[in-house]
Amino acid sequence: VSTRWRPAIAVLARAKRLRGTVLDPFGRAEVRRVERALPAEYLAAVHAALGPAPTPDSIERAVAVAEAADLVRGYEGVKLANVARFRAELARLASP
Repeated sequence: VSTRWRPAIAVLARAKRLRGTVLDPFGRAEVRRVERALPAEYLAAVHAALGPAPTPDSIERAVAVAEAADLVRGYEGVKLANVARFRAELARLASP
């Protein structure tokens, strides 16, 4: 790294502490809000697929839900489109 860029890189490195806080300049972007909501949504879908007493069918459905998480890839708009595909797949798997 060129010496003229070192001060900027040092500032960025220190600003890393702002991630996930109210002061995070990129934390209010739609893609970041969706990323923060996805883990809870995913766990709820897996638990819902398993049901109160797991059966071979519900385990199969839970595995399909777990595999659907692989759809969520990409950056920004691509990721948001893939999240929509993921949610559509969850809805399909949830219907009897």
